[in-house]
Amino acid sequence: MDEEGTEHVSEAPARQRVRDGRVRPAAGGNAMNYSNTLNDKFYIVENPDVLVPAEGSDAQRFLTFSDTSKGAGFTHKVGKGRIDVISVPIESITDRDDRDRLVKSLFNTRR
Repeated sequence: MDEEGTEHVSEAPARQRVRDGRVRPAAGGNAMNYSNTLNDKFYIVENPDVLVPAEGSDAQRFLTFSDTSKGAGFTHKVGKGRIDVISVPIESITDRDDRDRLVKSLFNTRR
């Protein structure tokens, strides 16, 4: 990832607690569960970071935490490309269909 794009996507926000283990598309849609409790199928994501775009950035929020509506995913165009940043690892999304939809949306809907 190039440093220029990273600067435009996120600044380190004050630590905010996210509790319910769910994210949802910012444009609306069904919430997706991520593994936030100890279990034998997925590793635990205890404290995912709330993302905030850098001041003056045109990064667009595409994913929010269900319990706070704070940013969980942003996208930023850089030249001919795009950088997507998600604070919850894709592999921690517990439902296979939800993971598939999220990955497909990264490749298809926000070109």
